[in-house]
Amino acid sequence: MSAPRIVVATIALVLIAVSSTVFGCASQGPGKMPNKRNPISKVACIVVGGAKAEKMVDQLRISVSIPRENIKLGEVVPFTILVENKGLKPRELLFKSGQKFDVRIEDTKGNKIWRWSDGKMFTQMLETLVIDPGKSVIYTAEWPTKESLDKLTCPNKYSAFVKITADGIENEEVKIVIPIN
Repeated sequence: MSAPRIVVATIALVLIAVSSTVFGCASQGPGKMPNKRNPISKVACIVVGGAKAEKMVDQLRISVSIPRENIKLGEVVPFTILVENKGLKPRELLFKSGQKFDVRIEDTKGNKIWRWSDGKMFTQMLETLVIDPGKSVIYTAEWPTKESLDKLTCPNKYSAFVKITADGIENEEVKIVIPIN
């Protein structure tokens, strides 16, 4: 990872940690760690005027945040996707291509509005990413709502489904609701 990317990732982690501490998040309760019998399906909290949702998957916390709650029609919706190893051992993620994540936008009826990966090409290679305990990786994506104007009705709420495309967890999605005005 290049030095500028490390700096950006570090700043993002600090901002996420500070906002989670300052603004507080809904959770399973004190002392309750997620496991197969007690999974966290969706956890949301306010993050500096935006929204955040997260899900625990096999000791990985997958968090998705947007910087503001109300998006105007035609604006770009930026997503920050954080994958954090909450376990005690390094976690290996096997990717079958250069694609590390995907974002899908749906309307309230479940119709697909937009997908981040549509029209993109990814390298076809196996890659293993190791995340040490307590460490994380950050990905970013943007939904240019201008590309979806013919499918959007306003005001309305749309759901973003975000997933990490690593082998074994590629079907686990984090849902975050985006109000469009």
